[in-house]
Amino acid sequence: MLEVRFFARLREALGRERVRLPLETPGLTVEGLLSALEAEIPGSRGQLTAPGIRLAVNQTFVEDENFALNPGDEVAFLPPVTGG
Repeated sequence: MLEVRFFARLREALGRERVRLPLETPGLTVEGLLSALEAEIPGSRGQLTAPGIRLAVNQTFVEDENFALNPGDEVAFLPPVTGG
C-alpha cells in the first residue's frame, strides 16, 4: 500500500487530504503514480505537476520522475508555502 498525501491548496483543489493506493511490488515510478492518481482523481495531474509543486517520498524531496516507489512509502505533494 502507498499512502499519498496532499497539502495546503492541493488538498483543497483535489478535495482530499490523502489517497491510499495498492502497491504490492516495488517499481512503480513517480510517472506511474501520477497516472494512477489521474485515474483515481480526474484532473489531478495538472495540479500535481504545476510549477513549484514539490514531491517528497518518506520525507525526502524527489525530483526524478523515474524514481521507484516501494510498498509502505509515504508520498507527499507540497505546494510552495508563503508566510508572513
